[in-house]
Amino acid sequence: MIKKPETRKALVIGCAMQMFQQLSGINTVMYYSASIVQMGGVRSRTMAIWMAAVTSGFNFFCTFIGIYLVERVGRRKVLLGSTLGVVLSLLVLGIGFTMISVDSPVHEFDEMQYDGGKFADLAILDPCRGLGCDACSYQESCGFCYDPSSPSSNGSCVSTYSAVVNGHHVESNQWANYGRCARKDFSSPLTSETIQLAEPSTQFDYGYCITKYSWIPILAMAIYLCCFSVGAFFLYAAISAIGMILFYLIVPETKGISIEDIEILLRGSWIYNEKKAKKVVKARNSKVHPVDIVINTVAEEAEKTTRF
Repeated sequence: MIKKPETRKALVIGCAMQMFQQLSGINTVMYYSASIVQMGGVRSRTMAIWMAAVTSGFNFFCTFIGIYLVERVGRRKVLLGSTLGVVLSLLVLGIGFTMISVDSPVHEFDEMQYDGGKFADLAILDPCRGLGCDACSYQESCGFCYDPSSPSSNGSCVSTYSAVVNGHHVESNQWANYGRCARKDFSSPLTSETIQLAEPSTQFDYGYCITKYSWIPILAMAIYLCCFSVGAFFLYAAISAIGMILFYLIVPETKGISIEDIEILLRGSWIYNEKKAKKVVKARNSKVHPVDIVINTVAEEAEKTTRF
């Protein structure tokens, strides 16, 4: 398959179509369609599930439209048209969530004034201070720390608090950074003392084992975080656009062409030229097929025999 040019090109086209189908974010859009609907403002889980079912049903029935058009319009046109639809749909999703993020309300709670301003020095260092509702919902360090043992508390907290400050008990999420994945020695967020872990087996269980290859997952995570949430749909749209350009360049039109003629098209240049492809097929069809020559020869010999 790899040695022959026609089968090698067919393999590349098939693998590219499958690859861009997955990289276009179809799994994100289909599997998390209910969550996307809720992010769009639908608060009812039941309604979100039903709307997700409508999305899945629409995807199912549109499959038959593709089957109907593939031989009437052409595989190449159907492929390019559907890919263009994917790009436009992802752009609409990205633009919609960008508008939601920009228009998201800013919280009115001023941490500088909390408890008479006792925590103003910490509040000014809070990275979540001044963030809107949408931006805050995507950061683990932001939000409210509800204490079920004290329902009367309002649950508000500054993300830089660390367990006990000035005699006041507050919640903290920073201890996740100092658990099993902690280094051998680390500084406590409450004091400047260096703490030695008692259990040697937990010193390097999951983190801080830095190697020369550590930058690879860090870079991948940085790219993912840059495109997280709103930007993810723009990323998928860009990948789909690249796929559409690739399909436009290399995928031939096979409408009304026999398998033998398709093999001839695949033997040609990697860049598809519609006019040139039609000339090649027309030139081949204008020639007499070897089987027809044999049939005509046998018929002529039989006719000569009957004459004598």
